[in-house]
Amino acid sequence: MLRKGLHLHGAWHWNLSDTPRMMETIKKTGALLDKVITHRFPMSRVRDAFELQLTGNCGKVMLDPWH
Repeated sequence: MLRKGLHLHGAWHWNLSDTPRMMETIKKTGALLDKVITHRFPMSRVRDAFELQLTGNCGKVMLDPWH
């Protein structure tokens, strides 16, 4: 990432008190999340995931560490 000048953006912090409400929202809108996440990659293909995200030809790209 450093040599290519890439930037990694994400969310690292949340309020623990918001977790129950957040989980309830996820339960209610799970089907919508499937429409937002357009591509899923195993961690072994992290480079492919980043390159796809950079093209702008996708929605959210998910990395699955257990796959």
